[in-house]
Amino acid sequence: MRALALIDGEHYPPVVRDALSALPYEFACCVNVGGGEKLRLGSEQDDAVYGVPLIDSIEQGIESYSPEIVVDLSDEPVLGARICAQHFEVVVVAMGRGGPPEPELRETPPSIEELLELARMGRHAASDYLEDAVLGEIVSVGARRCGGGLAGAVGYSNVAEAAEMALERHPDLVVFEGSGAALPPIATDRRVLVVSAHQDAELACGYLNTYRILVSDLVVLTFAEPGERLDQLRGALASLRPELPVIATTMKPRPLVPVAGKKTALFTTAPELALPSLAEHLESAYGAEVVHVSGNLARRKELRSELETIEAELFLVELKAAAVDVVVKEAMARGCEVAVVDNELFTLAGEPDLDSALLRLGEQARAKEPVG
Repeated sequence: MRALALIDGEHYPPVVRDALSALPYEFACCVNVGGGEKLRLGSEQDDAVYGVPLIDSIEQGIESYSPEIVVDLSDEPVLGARICAQHFEVVVVAMGRGGPPEPELRETPPSIEELLELARMGRHAASDYLEDAVLGEIVSVGARRCGGGLAGAVGYSNVAEAAEMALERHPDLVVFEGSGAALPPIATDRRVLVVSAHQDAELACGYLNTYRILVSDLVVLTFAEPGERLDQLRGALASLRPELPVIATTMKPRPLVPVAGKKTALFTTAPELALPSLAEHLESAYGAEVVHVSGNLARRKELRSELETIEAELFLVELKAAAVDVVVKEAMARGCEVAVVDNELFTLAGEPDLDSALLRLGEQARAKEPVG
């Protein structure tokens, strides 16, 4: 069947290309419907990257190629498994839009230099399984997926093969990590749903997001702040599942190296309104002298321009694609220290204990207790 593919710049092009080859359609063209984090400068207009012509609009694709079907391979942070790893033997299977072509086991954290070398080889050096290995020091298996579907169903993935690799280690628990808004295409005993509290309640709980809530055992709200917006979101969740546990949290940066007294630049994907509080936390909790905080880590053009104006001893980066092939590369060229920063979850005052809730789910999954 002749098809038009909807793609985005949040998937690494090799992942999209493999999906176009694997799916049972004759893809005539593709349309980039948004995003650019995983695209390097110039590649957006290179048809050879995807193996089929890249068209400016759906209308143009339909008019020029007369497809019989449109296949959506586009898409819309993650909650770690570290607390469970302190009590059980855990393997994380992390699927990503830039995951490896074959499932890949990671038993030790990669160094900054290794991540940069992966980027130079054209690999996704900030794939979720590598992030898990760096930040959580957890055994992880990398997988890839393409597409997020209307209700989180992926269009293509190698998660099943990755699950088999994880099970070969005979762990107590296998944690399957979602990607964006996509659900891992595998049956699990318990599910944790992570929702940004910045979303309007109508979006977070409406349309097909209702499905995600109905199949979950715990909701973790991130970027939460006390107030009317949070109350509205809680009310909307309760109207769908009154008994569903909901825990509101906020994120704060935790450097993986000493930063006290160092002139520090932080590179993140956080919204602009959150940047001052991130700087304040690094200064008050860790003694850093913060000279700059960037929210452009998913925007390469702005990031490159910004780097020209920054004078710092230490670059702290969230582990994202551009963090490695732009910021780390620039830091090493300058001889500047560079390190990864973690985003720790803290529950708001009066909230249930998140670690206890996650451990309880882990125990239930391990014991295969019935839901309800």
